[in-house]
Amino acid sequence: MERFFQRRTFSPQHQGELFRAIDRGEGLGFFRKGKGFALLLPRDGLPISAVLRRIDAALVDELLLRGLSLKVDLTRDREEAVRAVLEGRYEMAFLLRPPRVQDLKAVVEQGELMPKKSTYFYPKVASGLVLFPVAEEGEVIEPLV
Repeated sequence: MERFFQRRTFSPQHQGELFRAIDRGEGLGFFRKGKGFALLLPRDGLPISAVLRRIDAALVDELLLRGLSLKVDLTRDREEAVRAVLEGRYEMAFLLRPPRVQDLKAVVEQGELMPKKSTYFYPKVASGLVLFPVAEEGEVIEPLV
């Protein structure tokens, strides 16, 4: 981890300060039972594209988890992630910002791929529903097969 990130530690009493730093985009949050909280600040020269560098989940996926056989679970709730570590259900938690729409757009425009499970959109399209473009009156659009 030190190869890619500098670490700034936070005491449990300053958990809110850490969350605010994450929300400001200063770095990635990290929590490990017995080790406390840290803000991981990306180092210069990371082996990842500039557009993916703006996506917290891409930094974790590409630089820290790639090639490892780990059980990874996801939650939208930072407090739940911390609680899961404290209760012993998990060894560590990465506390990330959700990707912004403009960053998602930049990733697509560069022909890059987002990490799996890195976006959360609601409401979701119902499973099995097929969407077709809306045609002008009298125009026929052939369905894609």
